[in-house]
Amino acid sequence: SGQFGLFRDADAKIKWPTFHVFDLYGRYFNGQRLPSETVSPSFAWNWKTKTGSEGQPREVPYVETMASYDKGQVVIMAINKHPEEPVHLNIKLKGYDKPVTTAFLETLTAKHKDDTDAILNKERLEIKQPLVIKLPQHSFSAITLR
Repeated sequence: SGQFGLFRDADAKIKWPTFHVFDLYGRYFNGQRLPSETVSPSFAWNWKTKTGSEGQPREVPYVETMASYDKGQVVIMAINKHPEEPVHLNIKLKGYDKPVTTAFLETLTAKHKDDTDAILNKERLEIKQPLVIKLPQHSFSAITLR
């Protein structure tokens, strides 16, 4: 499409899932990048080169995260690549001594990993320690902590 693959129609009213990913990054990931560490189970990815030959299998983590700090809030972007299972993300903030009083979660998901109809859910989270967030299967989430 002439709209960078972000919209499904000429009027730019129907959005591809890619649009929502860029939108979440654009709205929430603007500040100082924070060091983050993610411990996750992984799966073997058997990939092929452009010529069709087998590449070396790679271990790919099911969950990947990035974090930033901007305007008094920490934002964590989390990807759950598991095709069938939700994952519980246990968040520990090292070096951030402000108490977290509010948390929001925006999650982009779909019924199937190849769907072009994305579902964007928004919710306010209850603050408990430890802070554990359930990420749906094959999802992309923005977690805002204030």
